[in-house]
Amino acid sequence: MSSLDFVMMNGDGSDIQKAVPLLEHFHEELMSLLVGGPLEQYYAGADRAIPEFPLLSRAHDYYGEVSFDVAEFESLELEVQRIVPRASAELALVLEKMVALIHVARSQARPILVLPD
Repeated sequence: MSSLDFVMMNGDGSDIQKAVPLLEHFHEELMSLLVGGPLEQYYAGADRAIPEFPLLSRAHDYYGEVSFDVAEFESLELEVQRIVPRASAELALVLEKMVALIHVARSQARPILVLPD
């Protein structure tokens, strides 16, 4: 089963140290929550940025790669926490793991990469 993985690499960048997989149906749910409605109109438009969620919306492409720098972690965590109350119980668990990943990556000053699996 494919997933979009939020990962933190080892210090030398050689291997994944910690990962939070986001399965396709969770990615679709997350994007629907970010957009606030059906995704058809969102994906039909040219602009993929969602002003209320500028960081999370960068992960709009399930097959794309994104990175988040340490300087973005505080804002990224706030965006994730704003979505948790509106998410299904299953997605909320994944998002809580994402917050934990942000904390670990911040403590080790390492970026978070979003990689398709």
